[in-house]
Amino acid sequence: AHSFPTRRSSDLFPSHDRKLILVEDVVSWMKIGKFGYKVCCPFGCSPSKEQISKLGVKHHLVWWLDMDKAKESVKYRRTCEALGISSSNIFTTLDPKELSYTQIRSKIDV
Repeated sequence: AHSFPTRRSSDLFPSHDRKLILVEDVVSWMKIGKFGYKVCCPFGCSPSKEQISKLGVKHHLVWWLDMDKAKESVKYRRTCEALGISSSNIFTTLDPKELSYTQIRSKIDV
């Protein structure tokens, strides 16, 4: 089974509740993680229902994929719903790596 790396750095910024942000690329992963958010990057792989279930046990899964992956993002959220996992989507025209901390926070902390 493939496991996805997660990143969390909270020395400079506080941890943000139970949300786990899933992003598409490593630069977005690093940028969001540096602000104290728990973040995971599947590196273009499609997570299985089993992997989603494992991630969703302790976390609210937030799917923030690139705009060209919007349909997949919605599919993952619906899979979460079918499995009884708390989940949501974030859609932006720019990738997280292109946004400021304030913009990132305004999308995640709703």
